[in-house]
Amino acid sequence: MAGKMNLRNILVTLVLVVIYFGSVLFRVRLSTNPEYYDARDPTAFYWTENALQYHYAELIANGKSIPDFDPKLQAPDGVRIFENLTIFMEYPCGWLYRIFNLKKYNILFHTWTILYIALLSSLIIFASYFFSRALGINPTYSLLSGLLSSFSLVAVGRSIFGFLNEDFALPFIFLGLGFFILALREKQKDFLFGLFAGLFFGISLASWHFSRFILLTIVFCNVVNMWLFTASAEERQRNARVLLFSLLLPVVFSFVIPVLCTQHFYFSIPVVLGIGASIGVLFFNGEENRMLFSSPRGRLAVLIGIIFLVTSILIAKFYPEGEYQHVWSLFLNKLKYFGIKPAMPSMIDYPARSLWIEAFNSPHPVTFFKDFFPIIIPSLLGFIYLIKKRKSDVAVRLFLFLAVVFFILYLTIERIGVVANFFITILAVSLGLQNFGKHKKSSRLIILFSLLAIFIFNTYQVYNFHRPTLYLKTLRGIFGNEKNILLHNWRLNDVELVRYIKHKTPPDAIFLSRFSVGPLILAYADRPIALQPKFEVRNCQKRVKEYLEAIYSQEDNFYSLCKKWQIGYFLYDIRIGLDNTRDAERWVSNNLLLSKNSTAFLMHFHPEKLKHFQLVYQNNFYRLYEVLQEGKIPRVLQFAYQPIYDIIQFGPQTDTNYFDDSFTTGVANRVFRAKSLLQKGNEILVRNPSRAIDLLKMSLAIYPSLISSKTTLGIAYILSGEIEQGFNLCQKEIEENPLLPLAHYNLAYAYVAKNNLNEAKKELFKTLELDPNFKPAREMLREIDGIR
Repeated sequence: MAGKMNLRNILVTLVLVVIYFGSVLFRVRLSTNPEYYDARDPTAFYWTENALQYHYAELIANGKSIPDFDPKLQAPDGVRIFENLTIFMEYPCGWLYRIFNLKKYNILFHTWTILYIALLSSLIIFASYFFSRALGINPTYSLLSGLLSSFSLVAVGRSIFGFLNEDFALPFIFLGLGFFILALREKQKDFLFGLFAGLFFGISLASWHFSRFILLTIVFCNVVNMWLFTASAEERQRNARVLLFSLLLPVVFSFVIPVLCTQHFYFSIPVVLGIGASIGVLFFNGEENRMLFSSPRGRLAVLIGIIFLVTSILIAKFYPEGEYQHVWSLFLNKLKYFGIKPAMPSMIDYPARSLWIEAFNSPHPVTFFKDFFPIIIPSLLGFIYLIKKRKSDVAVRLFLFLAVVFFILYLTIERIGVVANFFITILAVSLGLQNFGKHKKSSRLIILFSLLAIFIFNTYQVYNFHRPTLYLKTLRGIFGNEKNILLHNWRLNDVELVRYIKHKTPPDAIFLSRFSVGPLILAYADRPIALQPKFEVRNCQKRVKEYLEAIYSQEDNFYSLCKKWQIGYFLYDIRIGLDNTRDAERWVSNNLLLSKNSTAFLMHFHPEKLKHFQLVYQNNFYRLYEVLQEGKIPRVLQFAYQPIYDIIQFGPQTDTNYFDDSFTTGVANRVFRAKSLLQKGNEILVRNPSRAIDLLKMSLAIYPSLISSKTTLGIAYILSGEIEQGFNLCQKEIEENPLLPLAHYNLAYAYVAKNNLNEAKKELFKTLELDPNFKPAREMLREIDGIR
């Protein structure tokens, strides 16, 4: 019997490992899609908070240390990094890159981070298996829980192109919860398992700010379970002990880890409520087989917990966590409006508006069905079964309570889907617990194959992540598009912007931009930034609000802010002025009507009217302005014509006070269509240059100045034998984008076609000066030297 058990354990372990590495490879494949990923160039691969975390991990990878105080973040004030940010996953990422000496094998750091995140996020497989087994689910269905949780769209979607703290923290949260469940069931080892739960909770708290809200939910559900739904005095005692044991290490961590210590986590609501409720039950437990409220001693136990909770709230008055005001404000406003976002931003306060965007919206119907259909069906059946047959089990009851709470939270905040997914998956496989009587074998086979079919369906949807499937097209046909993206950006715009900043601006110049764009400048151009996306950093929200008020006011107000923050350059992007959707800054700042006297309007349409800002660079998405010294007069520089900045392209604009947004979609669609044609032309450039010429000419006719459009058309002409025309277009591209390595490489190719090898070599050297990793340039140089 023991031999069979050992063999089964070995087989289960092997299957888990196979599933794990399958998940890793699956995620790596999706993250290395050539449309977004370039193995030789890390620039602009990551965005917003991903780029910020990547920046600090890269410091470790390069043998440097993360500074305790970083003057480049939220400049000129700077940020005390370890007191404000959850720096944890960056260290193993950087250390492993150095230990394995991956740079020696020409594996750039951004490529390693893709594998690193895939390795971390796939750990959810082991957490799901462990949690399922802790609940008493058999190994087969527990393995299925790992498959379903890891290969779901909601789990994979946020990991792709992401370097997120949650990918590191979530497996530890769920492992901690698994040990918590195990501690409730194994009373002989409740102390040990409770400590393990606390250890994993502590790691997640140190690595992801949002973990404290997940822990708060876990503690809240535990307390309610003890107070309202547990009749057994012995079970209440055990639950109280486990809760107390599981909070010991997080409390210790809160005195040791700077970010937890600075924010006084030891006085936080989850800690104080959990400890208070546990002490109340341990010392004043009610009578056996009666709910806690049914006896005076039980009510005293509840009163003690409430006193601790009130004390925590009062203490928070002395140690205010203003950095989390937006979170509480968001929850209150979600309750007020039943999760439906008001059309008018003035209906909710600014802290809530600042967070009620993007992933903090309620899920769109398309999002819900692509994330949780069809698995929601067996999950509901599993929930009904557990309610009917297993609710007397304190661990099952806690699990059900958590599943309901996190699912409700997901319906109000889309981002919580990654947490709800875990519970929905476990609910689905809990169907395997049922005893079907004489139809036991056939019923379990039906359930097993149904869950496997759902896994295959989910895997197919995720495999086609970068192109819509028939299922997704059908959903969008019924409910509309889940993403209301009005203005599109492409990585090449980011890359060339960063290249300009690195080559043409002073190293100590402070850059102001939208907070989501700032990390792009810090991580890839190594320039100080005034705004960054970590709202938990002290004064971050205040600064963002100041910026929003200034950019939509008159130029003098915005210039005063720039002087106050010692800004050298302001990076304008078209979403600042043109985006009026309900995730845009115009909505957040309550400026749905864009004043024609505002700085944003002038920077978009009339830079020649600005008195304090000099336009120095632009592409179809960004405009970079130098902030001039007092009294200095801006010069008028010439740039390639960009219709997106031409007010004539936006209709008659008869209102003298406010910009008419009704024409924006048409202009934005022109850019999108032109880019699509450029991409199609580039794909068939070598095998069908004549067709590529047709597509590229159409692209230029629709929008004449997308980066690389002229040089790509030039190469198409050269491949078709029209060398002179192609040569002229390659030269024209360099006039418009002199820092574009591809333009210089293509001009070198044109010179080779004209048999001018000396000029070709000059262009190739320029290419490598701009991009040392441009391998085709080195290969062409070797070929030219071989000819000679």
